[in-house]
Amino acid sequence: FGDPKNAPPPLVRLTGRSLVSAIWKGEGSLVDELLQSIEHHVDEDVLTDLKDKIRLHDPSDSEDIEGDIRNSLLWLRDELRTLSCTYKCRHDAAADLIHMYAYTKCFFRARVSKSFLSFSQS
Repeated sequence: FGDPKNAPPPLVRLTGRSLVSAIWKGEGSLVDELLQSIEHHVDEDVLTDLKDKIRLHDPSDSEDIEGDIRNSLLWLRDELRTLSCTYKCRHDAAADLIHMYAYTKCFFRARVSKSFLSFSQS
């Protein structure tokens, strides 16, 4: 970039579809990671039912994505709290984390930058 002041910022704010992708949909999203972490601890039919409900609450086609993603996350929090607890797992911590995400105003991702080699001049 020549002048460091012309370099783009290292973080990119997520809005709209990229926010839904990072939180609700897609591989590696918050919801995807959550489902992967609980799949070994809940019955298969309960997990299938939860996945179907999650698809119904997908905020992708919303006019107010930020508001609807908050509502969807609050719904997911409540769904996690209704899952049965066993001696192996509880879902309270995940529900609390989802609650914090629901009230987070800004989400960011790291900007991918190209690698380069630096040579010192003598």
